[in-house]
Amino acid sequence: MAVIPKIYNTRVGHAEQLRDTSRTLRLFVCGPTVNNHAHLGHARLAVFFDFFVKYLRTIGYSVEYIQNITDIDDKIITAGAKLGIPPAEAAKMFEESYMADMRSLDVDSVDKYPRATDHILEIISQIQRLIEKGHAYAAHGSVYFSVASFPAYGALSHQHVEDLGSAERTENNPDKKSPHDFVLWKASKEGEPSWNSPWGAGRPGWHVEDTAIAEKIFGFPYELHGGANELIFPHHEAEVAQAEAVSGVSPFVEHWIHIGVLTVGGQKMSKSLGNFTTIKQALTTHSPEAIRLALLLPHYRAPSDYSEDILHQAQKNIDRMRACVARIKDARPSSEGIGFAARDRFLEVLADDLNVSVALKVVFETMSEVNTALDNKEPINTEKLLEFFATVSTLFGLALSKSETQSDEVRKLIAEREVARVARDFARADELRDRLTALGHTVQDKSV
Repeated sequence: MAVIPKIYNTRVGHAEQLRDTSRTLRLFVCGPTVNNHAHLGHARLAVFFDFFVKYLRTIGYSVEYIQNITDIDDKIITAGAKLGIPPAEAAKMFEESYMADMRSLDVDSVDKYPRATDHILEIISQIQRLIEKGHAYAAHGSVYFSVASFPAYGALSHQHVEDLGSAERTENNPDKKSPHDFVLWKASKEGEPSWNSPWGAGRPGWHVEDTAIAEKIFGFPYELHGGANELIFPHHEAEVAQAEAVSGVSPFVEHWIHIGVLTVGGQKMSKSLGNFTTIKQALTTHSPEAIRLALLLPHYRAPSDYSEDILHQAQKNIDRMRACVARIKDARPSSEGIGFAARDRFLEVLADDLNVSVALKVVFETMSEVNTALDNKEPINTEKLLEFFATVSTLFGLALSKSETQSDEVRKLIAEREVARVARDFARADELRDRLTALGHTVQDKSV
């Protein structure tokens, strides 16, 4: 089956077909800044791109998928100070917390999680070349990108540079020649983490980490770049300027894919507003499958409003799917009857800009046909139907067979134990491990 998906491309402002399956697709997704435990807004991004990559691989693509980790940042320095530990230790703790969350949510399609601090030499090299080409300048130990040197600035967000705000999180920097200029290398204050550079001790700016990592692993150009739509400006606009200025390659990314943010009562879920639910908190009351399905159901480019009702409805839908799969497995094996084209129809629907809600209609229509046929003692194509539901299970991260599911008690104990481990409450973690062992589950830990 040859399916070539058509996906919205922010760069051109409309949906475009991807390349055919004969070439590997390289995907870079902006990952977390590890300054706290991840919340469900972070989960939406991670779950969507995990789903996207699993879909591409299912229909025959080879995909190389990397998601970076920002492990040095002002917020990480602040988090370390609050916890009374070095910033690097805080970053390591919250990175491991994030990875535990990804395992819990069955996000396993990422090939590499490169850290910013492991690519300092590549970052310095890219900055040096930008200076040599006249696109950057040094001032008092810091280095800034000169937006005036790059006429295409604003093309990704489809805006004119005079209409854009500052590309920095802070304003009124006297070292900058223009408020639009953004930092590539930031001089460190006393006591802050730093690395040696030609401009003095400092650390990388936020934007340059991604292009240096992508240049090292992928080279320019490459096929796919993803992130939340709030990153289009300034973060991704700055990435375009850096990468294309240093390489002369345009476009340096063929296809930009952006997803809508997760909201609560219409407001973006964020730590600054205090309206967030961490992934770990959600896992103590809801199954990973319900969380994944609830996050995937709204169209990926639209904002998604979080509520408990949506999660409860997602769980009901999963239970309906499991009941249908159980009926198929109990049915007399047959290669006749309904179900022959269900998988192809499902994958073809997703090829139209990954509309999950429409694809789920195919799932529920198929379930209705199966239940009607079985009620009427008509044959069903058990092999094709089980193949279809296996695909649904893989893409959505749903354990649709009873043998694959964990009891609610076990799931909650695992989630609670992960919270205790990350909080370094090892006495509580040991108590929960003993309870899991008593229920017949062997627990193997990675370092925290």
